[in-house]
Amino acid sequence: MVPESLTSIDWKAFNGCKSLAQVTVLNGVETIGIQAFDGCESLTNIRLPASVTSVDDMAFNGCTALSHVALPEAEYYNIGNMAFAGCTNLTNISVPQGLTTIGSGAFRGCKR
Repeated sequence: MVPESLTSIDWKAFNGCKSLAQVTVLNGVETIGIQAFDGCESLTNIRLPASVTSVDDMAFNGCTALSHVALPEAEYYNIGNMAFAGCTNLTNISVPQGLTTIGSGAFRGCKR
């Protein structure tokens, strides 16, 4: 569980944590940083709170077990370059109405 005092999960915070299966991000976090969860091969689903407005470049790149992503509704929302690239089991993503940007290759290699 990520503490409420956090406003950002920064660059490579959990990068390569191959056994990390579940993350609860509490309200208050606004940004999932570049490569924050890159290569977390056991992460199966992620639900982000309403405070998150940006999933930066390669944030969930290579999370091969990730199958479901729930992005919160927001006035504006950014999905960075290759944010979910290589998430080969991704079958369901809830996209917010306020989505303003989907970066290059954001879902590249998502086979399902």
